[in-house]
Amino acid sequence: MVMAEIRPEDCIVNCILKDGVRLMVHEDMFNPVYRPYFYDTSDLQIFYGGGSSGKSTFVFQTVPLNMLMYGRNYLIALKEKNKHQGSCYTEVCRAIRSFNLDKYFDIKLYPDMTIRCPLTGAMAKFVGLENVEMLKSIVPENGAWTDIILEEATNTSMNDFEQLRIRQRGKQYDENNHLIQKRFYMMFNPLSKNHWIYKRFFNGKWNEGVDKSRHFVERMTDEETGETADINIKILKTTYKDNKFLTKQDIANLLSTKDKNRFNVYVLGNFGALGKTIFEKNVNWFEEEGLREKIPNLPGHTRQGIDFGGGIANYAYVKLKYDREGKTIYIYDDFASAEVNTEQFWECIEDKTKGCGYINTERDVDKVSQIRRLGANTQPARKGSKSVSTGLQWLKSNKIIVDSRCKAIIANLELYSWKKNAQGDYIEVPEDVNNDSIDALRYAMSYDIMGKLKTIKSSLSVY
Repeated sequence: MVMAEIRPEDCIVNCILKDGVRLMVHEDMFNPVYRPYFYDTSDLQIFYGGGSSGKSTFVFQTVPLNMLMYGRNYLIALKEKNKHQGSCYTEVCRAIRSFNLDKYFDIKLYPDMTIRCPLTGAMAKFVGLENVEMLKSIVPENGAWTDIILEEATNTSMNDFEQLRIRQRGKQYDENNHLIQKRFYMMFNPLSKNHWIYKRFFNGKWNEGVDKSRHFVERMTDEETGETADINIKILKTTYKDNKFLTKQDIANLLSTKDKNRFNVYVLGNFGALGKTIFEKNVNWFEEEGLREKIPNLPGHTRQGIDFGGGIANYAYVKLKYDREGKTIYIYDDFASAEVNTEQFWECIEDKTKGCGYINTERDVDKVSQIRRLGANTQPARKGSKSVSTGLQWLKSNKIIVDSRCKAIIANLELYSWKKNAQGDYIEVPEDVNNDSIDALRYAMSYDIMGKLKTIKSSLSVY
């Protein structure tokens, strides 16, 4: 919202643009806790805390304003590029509309994934980190990447972070020939103290439960030359209490969180500590009687998965319907056994798979070849680096509803656990046991998880 009839002293922005138009933006467009950071030039700015705190909204509000006022170039990163629509890209577009600045921006989502400001020559580029090496070839049309935003930073690795920092090389000057100070932003919910972000920026530097903000300087030294450089780092922790734009219903929904660790992270904004089980009943997954009979009337498409596990169950099969819009997984049929061979396994599931498209295969060449000869239509399940942790995180971001007759997957959901470290704390590494049916579930959803969803209405994934 750009206001022409407001007092200059109430504006967070009050300037003349290159086309001679005065731009005035009232401070009330921003939550008070973030206003001091609008003009902050610290090298690294970390905004973290609870859900619905407005941290990401604030950072993305600054993007079009800085592009328009100063010609700053933004490289905006998520772990998965296809998630920008509905997230970062949408937030920046909302900001442009809220300030009534549509005429100043050229917006192209596909395939360019870029927002341009012709008046200043600035651009915002939205990228994924599936292959961080590919970022080497991405450069702005003018100047350098003055600002990099890493959203959902806890989904990334330290290598992702370091590679993004390297991309910020080069110089850019403003219209007065002053060197523009570069900035790097990180936003996230504090999932675990075992995460590299906590170890890198918080451990020994942050007083959990006391600090709300912190400013410190890191001195970096070139081991070969001995040259030093200081990096100014600012951290701000916020929660829903800092977001004046939430409704009472928004707050009520947030406070209804039952899981203690989730409440600690997403409501209180504290770094989490893992519990024993990976999936918690009535939090991550729900059991429902008679779900199978309701499936024809539920939205979504069929997915199926098979695991040739070699664990407690040598063979596991899961059938589900996935509502992508509603982010809900309906599991309504399964089978698992350690007492059958490949031929007997196929006899048990053949009727379940009819009319459901491909069977995805990988690794166990002998069993895959055998099940193909028996009549299965196969294709590979998609995998990537850290596919287990990525898959589990993705599954937990959806609501999982399980028919009460699906005993194998229910047993896995109840027992699948994290490992402990030497100190007896649970770490984000799953035990490789009680997971055959969950592995089958991951393979069934592999194309959705890896962001490479094929245009088929159903699939059967085999591993």
